Amino acid sequence: MSIENDFKASRHSTTIILRKSKKMSKSCTTNISSSSNTGNHIDIEEDLNNCDPVSRPPGKKAEKRSLRENTNQMVQIQKLNQEKRERDERKIEIMKEKVEVDKEKLRVRKIEDKTRKFEAEMRIMSMDTSTMNEEQRIYYSKLQMKILQGDT
Repeated sequence: MSIENDFKASRHSTTIILRKSKKMSKSCTTNISSSSNTGNHIDIEEDLNNCDPVSRPPGKKAEKRSLRENTNQMVQIQKLNQEKRERDERKIEIMKEKVEVDKEKLRVRKIEDKTRKFEAEMRIMSMDTSTMNEEQRIYYSKLQMKILQGDT
């Protein structure tokens, strides 16, 4: 009978410990056996370590704080996205301006080329061939004919 009394006392103390433990999961069980082979010794520490604690849900303050943090993060992300969009739009504007400047430079170069060509043609056309030798006179006469025909 001594074994039965010891078993009942151990079982009772185990039940009290389990009730007082708030962080124990419902699936936590002790390995208490009602067989007579079980000795006086029940390892409660080992059984308690095998149980998983139940995680508590966050409180109202923690929920509000995380909501505020998430909201602040979202606002910051939106600000960063807006700044990036503005930078991208500015880059596009700058690129368009560069294209316009390049077009203008090309137009100016064409005008300069035409002006240089016209000046060269005018120099050839107004050349005095009376003081030149025969070969030079023939050369400049041919150039003048090409200019008049528009072959250049």
